[in-house]
Amino acid sequence: MAEKAPYCGRARDHATVAARGPIADPSPGRWAKWFNGAWSQPGIGGNSTPIPTKTAGLARWTTTGQILALGVVPGGIGLFVSSDHVTFEPLPEPLLPNGPGSWARPDPEEFSSYFGIMDVATGANQVGDKWMLSYAYIQPGESFGQRYLVFRPIDVWISATPVHPQVGVMLARWYNPARQVRWSTISAVPPAAGYRFESQAGYLMTTADPATARIP
Repeated sequence: MAEKAPYCGRARDHATVAARGPIADPSPGRWAKWFNGAWSQPGIGGNSTPIPTKTAGLARWTTTGQILALGVVPGGIGLFVSSDHVTFEPLPEPLLPNGPGSWARPDPEEFSSYFGIMDVATGANQVGDKWMLSYAYIQPGESFGQRYLVFRPIDVWISATPVHPQVGVMLARWYNPARQVRWSTISAVPPAAGYRFESQAGYLMTTADPATARIP
């Protein structure tokens, strides 16, 4: 029987919980919550076990049928993948480096949060192999009143053999005509900064090549 499993946040402990119901008849009374290793609790009023990974930006990858989520991994924001809807395994390399910026603004570090994944063509959370990473971004020294909504395209594909490192972030060069200054960065560059995109210099991998000695 085909089923669908939505996720929701639980206010009392900020946990992510899951329930599922049959696609053919998702009416009240047909849903079950995930609890202690089984879909055993009623959808309304039943208990539920938190999904063991802090998940955000949940989406379904239609190429594989897996569920995708975003969360913190060493070095930045990483991708978590689940085949059973409740067990998420992290990709060992971050999708996007993310610094130690604080919620307490202003702060000398940049800050990013509220990450999500959507399909480039449809904007839905049923995604093919062309994704869009969305997030809120605050520049160093600025407050929440100066935040930006950033969209970054992600192209993904499945390799026949493991490849490491496997995640690259575009290194772009920007030009400020008023100041006659060029800036190369992997970070988002808001229009208010006065820079315009000039060229793509390549990609920087989010982790070092394990076969060679490298330092940042």
